[in-house]
Amino acid sequence: MRQKKNTDFLVFAMFTFLAVATWTGLGIYRAYTKAPAPKVTQAQLSNLDPKLDTEILSEIEARKQYAKFEINQLKSEKIESGSDSGEIVQ
Repeated sequence: MRQKKNTDFLVFAMFTFLAVATWTGLGIYRAYTKAPAPKVTQAQLSNLDPKLDTEILSEIEARKQYAKFEINQLKSEKIESGSDSGEIVQ
C-alpha cells in the first residue's frame, strides 16, 4: 500500500513539474516573439480639430460617380487607344 502511494505521488509530481516547465517555457517564448509596443509620436497625441471643413466636403460631394459598366467601358477604351499614361480617355 505504501509503495502505491509513493508511485502516485511521484506521477503527480512529474506531471506537475511538466506543467510548470511547459507554462514557463511558453511564457519565455511569448516574451521573445511578442512585437514591441508601437512608439507614439507627439503628432499622434495632438488634439483633433472638431470643426468640419465644408469646402472639402462640397468637393467630395461634387466628384463624378461612375457605374460599374461605365468603368469597364472606360477601361476598354483606354486599352484600345493604347494610352498607358494612366489617364482616362473620354
